[in-house]
Amino acid sequence: MFDFFDTHLSPAWEIYVQPHLNGLRPDFVLLNPDVGIAVFEVKGWDIDSGRYSISPTSSGPPKLFVRTPHGRRQPIDNPIEKLHLYRSEITQLYCPGLDRRAGLAAVTAGIIIPTASHAAVVELLSPALGYRVQDKAVLPYLRLVGRDVLARGGLADAFPDATRSSSHVMTSELADDLRHWLVEPDVAAEQRDPPFLNRQQLTLVNTRTENGYRRIRGPAGSGKTMVLAGRAAALEREGKDVLVIAYNHTLLNYLRDTAVRFGCDPRRITWLNFHSWCKRVLTECGRTGEYSALFHGWDDADEVTRDRTLATAMPALAEEALRNATAAARRYDAVLVDEAQDMLPEWWAALRHVVKPRGEMVLVADTAQDVYDRRTRWTERAMTGAGFTGKWVDLDYSYRMPTRLTELARHFVETYLPASDSPLPKSPAQQELDVDVSRLRWVQVAPANLAEVCADAISEMVVKSRDDNTDGTLAFADVVFLCDRVVDGRDVSRLLDERGVRIAGTYAEDSRERTRQKRHFFKGDARVKGTTIHSFKGWEGRALVIGIGAADSDRAKSLVYSGMTRLKAHPRGSYLTVVCAAPELAAFGALWPERERRS
Repeated sequence: MFDFFDTHLSPAWEIYVQPHLNGLRPDFVLLNPDVGIAVFEVKGWDIDSGRYSISPTSSGPPKLFVRTPHGRRQPIDNPIEKLHLYRSEITQLYCPGLDRRAGLAAVTAGIIIPTASHAAVVELLSPALGYRVQDKAVLPYLRLVGRDVLARGGLADAFPDATRSSSHVMTSELADDLRHWLVEPDVAAEQRDPPFLNRQQLTLVNTRTENGYRRIRGPAGSGKTMVLAGRAAALEREGKDVLVIAYNHTLLNYLRDTAVRFGCDPRRITWLNFHSWCKRVLTECGRTGEYSALFHGWDDADEVTRDRTLATAMPALAEEALRNATAAARRYDAVLVDEAQDMLPEWWAALRHVVKPRGEMVLVADTAQDVYDRRTRWTERAMTGAGFTGKWVDLDYSYRMPTRLTELARHFVETYLPASDSPLPKSPAQQELDVDVSRLRWVQVAPANLAEVCADAISEMVVKSRDDNTDGTLAFADVVFLCDRVVDGRDVSRLLDERGVRIAGTYAEDSRERTRQKRHFFKGDARVKGTTIHSFKGWEGRALVIGIGAADSDRAKSLVYSGMTRLKAHPRGSYLTVVCAAPELAAFGALWPERERRS
């Protein structure tokens, strides 16, 4: 179908294949700023075989069925309803400047079935089309197309507006509105390219120390997570059994995606949150009863009791089980731990029990992002007892962040986190930098207005990106919203939903549902992404909006630092808006290139 459109459409038409349309993902969207828009679904149905049927319902649209090889009728999606959804959302949400009624004339939608005759397509789908369209004037904008139309090169039959040169309702401004939803997100394009590593990072990816233990630290953006994912991929390609451990669920998704870019099979690597690993060990060792006992009365337990269970009791039980039944638990050639400053030395001690003789253990950390107040437990004495000898491997340069943000981040650490012993972020030599086009904005607000200003900032970021001196349009799917409190994320999600912007968020009220959301949070999602700063640690993005509710402790300030340093420089522009309701940081906000106050 792409070849058909590419051959017969004039060069003025843009062709988007399965674009990220606010999570809808139609097969084709065609766009001409002077003429209009078309949305097509392509099906490979063998309608001529008689296996497909349609039945009316007492209420609602007709239902479609396909007969299975066993003779059963299996329901399938009604594609006419998809067309209706595409047309209505394009006019109401993605091109809000289109007139509600006349604007529909600029939007064609169609079903193309190249595997069936045109007559069979019309016979099957006409009842569904008749239910949805009562106005005959609309019928020319809803197309049903079979293989004989395509065979004769009938572009005019498949898409009549393709032959037009102008429209009284379509404008270049409307086309700009739609492109923000159509352009390929940076995260999708990124997955096709191997990561760039400097000489030091390549060495860490491809080598091990003599005793197998290595500890790496560095500021935000120095490539710690990239090195860890690269090392996991290198070991997998050697046929080794690898366990990758992180504290939060979402970071594992990012590590897995990054490892794929190094050319490995991520299914052959074990990716586990630390506490999920503890549960697996206790299950393997036949200690499920004791594991369950840890959570007796969990729903009524206070926060101190819950923290003690997760920080001390569960890891201790897992280590004790491993000491007494090592053969029962799976062992690995390598154990790699990311964001180690989120963990405790006792956890590392438990993990050491599952490393094979002459195996390998790697730990990476950045104490400036110590959002759980655990840095002080990782003393040099504790490090020696954990198997490490010699100094840390320091990754000095922040390659990820734009230069201006690196300078601001360094100032933040020096001013608000002076006790951190992590290397300060600094930019590499100028000749090593990509084009640095960034927009850094700080908005100081009253606490009551935080959610509304954050929701506004997300839309403003996308719309204003077209005015920047870059050669690309920012996609909504590239925007990530981060916050330090789940309740703020929930408020922003509600506001975005009211405005028709879908968000893939991790803000559910139920904690179990939040965990499920985190496990399914990945950067390739076609929607705006939303999560907490805690859950986004280790990730990166080129377009971030961050809501800060509090900065009244070192822990809270570490969280602010972690959030703003997630920004990735990009040759087509990077965007960061911080919406801050914490008065303690107003002076820091005054240093930003763009800053404003909203009452």
